[in-house]
Amino acid sequence: MRKIENNEHESISNNTDQDLIKLKIANVTKTFGTFKVVENIDLELKVGETLVLLGPSGCGKTTLLRMIAGFIQPDRGFIAINGREMASNSFSMPPERRGLSMVFQHYALWPNKTIFENLAYGLRLKRCTRKEIEERVSVALNRVQMGELFHRYPGEISGGQQQRVALARALVLEPEIILFDEPLSNLDAGLREELRHEIRAILSEFKIASIYVTHDQDDALALADRVAVMRAGRIEQIGSPIDIYDNPKTQFVAEFVGKNNKLKGTITDVSNEGTKLHVASLGDFLIQPAHQIEVGTKVSLYIRPHELKLKKNTDSNLTNLFSGQIQESIYLGSKIEYYVAIGNYEMRIDASIKDGFLKKSQSVGVEFDPALCRLIPD
Repeated sequence: MRKIENNEHESISNNTDQDLIKLKIANVTKTFGTFKVVENIDLELKVGETLVLLGPSGCGKTTLLRMIAGFIQPDRGFIAINGREMASNSFSMPPERRGLSMVFQHYALWPNKTIFENLAYGLRLKRCTRKEIEERVSVALNRVQMGELFHRYPGEISGGQQQRVALARALVLEPEIILFDEPLSNLDAGLREELRHEIRAILSEFKIASIYVTHDQDDALALADRVAVMRAGRIEQIGSPIDIYDNPKTQFVAEFVGKNNKLKGTITDVSNEGTKLHVASLGDFLIQPAHQIEVGTKVSLYIRPHELKLKKNTDSNLTNLFSGQIQESIYLGSKIEYYVAIGNYEMRIDASIKDGFLKKSQSVGVEFDPALCRLIPD
């Protein structure tokens, strides 16, 4: 194991305080056969930060996580923790010597050991005293609300409780970084939300750096300090949850993260007043602020369902107001989900129940706020 000098590899960022960087990944690539599963990944994880790798199945996020953990060796690039190289194409530190803990999707608890023994095992390998083991196991189990069940076996508790034990087992080792491999995917919606909140609180309390892999957008937006959206082995966009949601840079990110309505059109004018877009079967849109897109460029317009407004009539001079007809109305308690036909498009619109319930086949106006329309070139 050797220390990565500042001038040994090209820097990923201009961060002046290298002590803040817990994990550094530079130009990491992994190929299986002729297929590049991960390609040219550059990432940094700061002290106390939660970075979520978000993407569909097969995008390379789990392979990247397993390279960080030490289960897979990269073909190119390097991985460093606290400035010390952990892996490259010629070297790979064993997983148990990287100072990491991992929380798996399927818990990975020993069924023949009690909850206490599952947590104590790693501490015994580290040659901790009996008193220290008892104290640290007790603290970890109490933190995840499992202190009274330490004598039980994994098969005697629920799936949600088993995941709490798996989290406690990761905490008890006091790791440099915790790696999460879709730990909530097997849980029902209510328990998933509860544990999501618990994980966020624990990571914040202990100020532990973590990398969390998921395909679930709610998990990503709720847990992350930063989200890296992955596609086909590459990072499509990285930023805060707000930035990823409100300012997608590519059509893939716009369509993968959250719900979006999409229209296709051509830029017809760009001026200080805004950008004009022509959409076949609908007409002209005005988008603000002005976008630096050349006239004639084909683009996709994206707008969220909750950003569209329904009008009970179309007798108005409002900008971007189009006539439509309700195809379906779905009552969801806190909101009403409408599907409205305008031109050759069907738009999803989320409206407040306070606005009243509009019936199927009713004629309405659909208003697109010029400031909320996002344009991404084709």
